[in-house]
Amino acid sequence: MSLPVLRTDRLVLRPLTAGDEERLVTAFAGEGLDGSPYTSVDLADPEALRALLTMNLVEQRTDGLGHCVFEVDGVAAGFGHLSAFRQFPPPFLSMGWAIGGGYRGKGLATEAVQALLQHAHDTVGAPAVWALIHPDNLPSKRVAERAGFVNVGWQEKLGQSVEVHVSLRPSRTQPRRLVRT
Repeated sequence: MSLPVLRTDRLVLRPLTAGDEERLVTAFAGEGLDGSPYTSVDLADPEALRALLTMNLVEQRTDGLGHCVFEVDGVAAGFGHLSAFRQFPPPFLSMGWAIGGGYRGKGLATEAVQALLQHAHDTVGAPAVWALIHPDNLPSKRVAERAGFVNVGWQEKLGQSVEVHVSLRPSRTQPRRLVRT
């Protein structure tokens, strides 16, 4: 199973395709975008974004993981990924997300991240999902917190310190009531 189409109240999250490159370049271009200083790639640079998306298209998954586009009314608003990551031991997963400038501040990233987390925990069965977030990236830190991630420390990535946030699979059992005897 590849990453399935996921639906929320306002979004469709579907697997990334080659046809999405120009749609995402449009979402990340233009006025009001700060060049995404918190990612390893300048998402406002069309060539850098195309290269990143092309690299992600090569990956063919059969485990319910992969890269996806976030669509609002059929328009690409951002993208994300749910994947195994060599910095974390299996069966733990990593997650990342990015929302184009015109779609920020509307709760769409939180909605997308919550849908990906539910899929990761309930369908894939991941006990934990990690997100690495630059310490100055306050919007992504707020998204992570609203989606249920907890900041558990930091690590070095690409020569920078990043915060490590984790979401643990929710328990589906009722807590036991302790009775004093």
